[in-house]
Amino acid sequence: MKTLRSVVILFFLSACIFHVHAQSFLPVAKVSADFKAMIERPHVAFRPSFTNTKTDSVVIEKGSIYTEANEKVPVLIYKPVKAGVSSFPVVICLHGTGGTKEGMEEFLIKLSKAGFMAVAIDARYHGERIKGGAHGSKEYADAITKAWQNKYAAHQEHPFFYDTVFDLWRLTDYLITRPDVKADRIGMM
Repeated sequence: MKTLRSVVILFFLSACIFHVHAQSFLPVAKVSADFKAMIERPHVAFRPSFTNTKTDSVVIEKGSIYTEANEKVPVLIYKPVKAGVSSFPVVICLHGTGGTKEGMEEFLIKLSKAGFMAVAIDARYHGERIKGGAHGSKEYADAITKAWQNKYAAHQEHPFFYDTVFDLWRLTDYLITRPDVKADRIGMM
């Protein structure tokens, strides 16, 4: 599980970690450990809530989980319908800036047809997590500016990119609690 968490965190923020590493010349393991400690927060109950739509080939689950006390993460899951198969490898699909989990549906469909459970979330300030969506929204631009302008360590806010990494970490924790997930076969794209 520790390896999976590291992969999730390092994959999503590799550019940030490279930047920190290049400036500090610290060993990668130290940078990784420091980053994980920096984004850690109290863990809360997931409180999953999903509605299911089933076709002949796929079960579509649309709903949410909680990653923090006041952070409900919208989740979209495409799970193949295969006779005799009760658990699946998982691929988490990340959207880009201005995107949404629904924008990943082409990948979710293809992956579910290939036998994977495919999962997408709305990142912070994207999709259902912000009124009007992220692309061009004032809230999105304000969040970026606020996170990077504050130089006072005692009042430093996590940039929301880090918050999304924490959401992905907790999503992974949630997925491994599900009996239909092969916990040792979770990847991300």
